[in-house]
Amino acid sequence: RNHGNSCGGSRTSMQTDPTVGEGGEAMGYTESTISLSRLFSSAVFREMARKGQAVAAAAVLKESGFVSDLDASAPLKTVFDAAFQVLKKRGQRHEYIYKNAIIRKVLLGKHSLRTASVLSEFRVGTSKADLVILNSTATVYEIKSERDSLDRLSGQLRDYRRVFAKINVITDESHLKPVLDRTPPETGVLVLDGRGCIRTVRESKETFDDIDPETVLDALTVREAQSILRAAKQEVPNVPNTLMRTRLRDLFLDLEPEFLHREMAKALKVSRSQARIADYVEAVPDALKAMALSIALPKKNRLRLLSALEDPILPESRGAAN
Repeated sequence: RNHGNSCGGSRTSMQTDPTVGEGGEAMGYTESTISLSRLFSSAVFREMARKGQAVAAAAVLKESGFVSDLDASAPLKTVFDAAFQVLKKRGQRHEYIYKNAIIRKVLLGKHSLRTASVLSEFRVGTSKADLVILNSTATVYEIKSERDSLDRLSGQLRDYRRVFAKINVITDESHLKPVLDRTPPETGVLVLDGRGCIRTVRESKETFDDIDPETVLDALTVREAQSILRAAKQEVPNVPNTLMRTRLRDLFLDLEPEFLHREMAKALKVSRSQARIADYVEAVPDALKAMALSIALPKKNRLRLLSALEDPILPESRGAAN
């Protein structure tokens, strides 16, 4: 049953993109998508931020052949968006495509960085949550792309239920039936369709039955845990750092699960707020929104990155462009 479709947020127009055909089908680059996908690696992103140059990005573009039909004097930011259009074709999408869709359609499309935050690769028990969106609650998103196995899904959901009241699994149409079969009715199931829109197949339901105080504590910093105690009108333990978590664990066991979850979401949203980088995230191209939010950079590196994205596709084209 289709409950809704999320295609909000800013969007790159495919009609004006010379590398992408009608309906988002790539023109001539499908055999190089594995190589092209490295354009969206942390190594490429960090190099641009650290050096203000895109040597690694240029190497990927050359190796993939993607750059051959493009104007070498065009700014690099347009190439990231064009490459993303190719990589988001159904059947060959990797995890980053899904992450970026959630960031753009859910976080930035329905909320804002001034009212919500996102956590990437958030450790929960023995699992890592792909994305967690924090507003008045904490909602986890587990990605199962068409390239992924579902073998670990049950264990991941068990871990998430100990910390989060709302869980969503986002997948491809090819995985839809097995995902529905392997998930309990309170778990939301979303599909990323061929247009890059998120379709809700089953709504997630908020439940606090399995919230485990010890697992919640293990996911938090000491300072975050102490803020939850203050919200509960409890005195913060005055003990050495070596004993602090042991004492916090004793106190957390007395907290009511729904209260604990609500205060956890508040504490994380405050301590890991991304409001100060809202302008920076707005400035990066659509294809790099998830990367910009997942990789923390000092201000000087953010400025270098934005400068590099304005440079020509290939470093050797700078002189000609100038």
